[in-house]
Amino acid sequence: MKFYFLSFILLFFLTFEVFPQKNFEKGYIIDNSGTKKECLIKNLYSKFDNFEQIKYKLIGSTEVKTGSIKDIQEFGINDTIRYERVIVEIDKSEDGLENKTGISLKLDTLFLNQLVKGKANLYKYVLGTNIRFFFNVGNDTIKQLIYKRYTKDAKEIKDVTYLQQLIKNTNCKGFKFDRIQKVKYTTNSMVTFFEEYNDCENAEYINFYSKVKRRNLINMYIRGGVNISQNNFKRNFKDLDKGTGMGFKLGYEAEVIIPITKKDIFSVFGEVSYYQFKTEVKDNTNSFYSNYTFQHKNLEAAIGLRAYLPLNKNNAFLVDYAIGLNNEIESELVTEFYSELFPFNNTRNLGIGYKYKKIMIQAKYYSKEVQLEFQTERNRQYVSGFMFTVGYHFF
Repeated sequence: MKFYFLSFILLFFLTFEVFPQKNFEKGYIIDNSGTKKECLIKNLYSKFDNFEQIKYKLIGSTEVKTGSIKDIQEFGINDTIRYERVIVEIDKSEDGLENKTGISLKLDTLFLNQLVKGKANLYKYVLGTNIRFFFNVGNDTIKQLIYKRYTKDAKEIKDVTYLQQLIKNTNCKGFKFDRIQKVKYTTNSMVTFFEEYNDCENAEYINFYSKVKRRNLINMYIRGGVNISQNNFKRNFKDLDKGTGMGFKLGYEAEVIIPITKKDIFSVFGEVSYYQFKTEVKDNTNSFYSNYTFQHKNLEAAIGLRAYLPLNKNNAFLVDYAIGLNNEIESELVTEFYSELFPFNNTRNLGIGYKYKKIMIQAKYYSKEVQLEFQTERNRQYVSGFMFTVGYHFF
């Protein structure tokens, strides 16, 4: 019963905390007449890249409508995401050494994602793996910040015109002489610089990017791995041969960051997983238990705490501890003479690992004791072992 209760809680969490975020959320649209309409917008979060339409429902209606870039001049979600329709010159050619043409600007109508709104505005547009930043100051025309890597006459060319654009348009008197030279063509660097510029000009501004980042406190992982388990078996005070076997594990984890520090180093996580292993043992000291096989298939719902030790933006060590409730699919000891079914008590595991970007590698030690009907010091059984898993952060 406890297993099903905990599984229900985890599924409830996943349903109401994660999947609704991928459906419709409160927002607004502004049509061509300038009329603002409150609505529910199908939220794809960072998937709003290189698109020309959105799905939305008006408040009080179940009808899903399609709004195209021809009909909508602006839309936003939860005061954290804002897109504006603009007509701009953009370079859509590929970045990289394969490109031999350099900058090629063409006029186009786009939905630009606004990252910073103030005296100086910063926008972003994503083209596959390439990013284009746009900006304007005051009522100036929105223009692309130019950055390009390409080849010419077998030489690598790096066009960093965006630095000159920033020097010309956003060089606040309070900046140090080399401040703009340190701006990189990345989202974090650009957002930080435009914040600093608006601060320097004593201008009010909104950082939409930081609002979205603060919301990203939920991480989802799919996991797979192998386990090496040892069956510790005692009957009539005799330790039987410790059978060792290998198996596999498949799991799904939801992690919630505890926002008590700026670096997000603590979290709570819940995991539902399936794993199995099998051992075959010959015991010459006890004929009654000779040639026994122990097979274990299990569903587990676990909850635990995790701590990170960040090395930099993309790398971190981690350690975690979890307690899991078990629901045996099959847990059976088979000898030449009879068979026994064994339920297990709670699982406890301690893990260490390493995270690189979206990949998490872990090694865990775990232990759980069999709940025998006549459990005494003369009759005990527990399983322990190591588990090696790889997880992929998909949300």
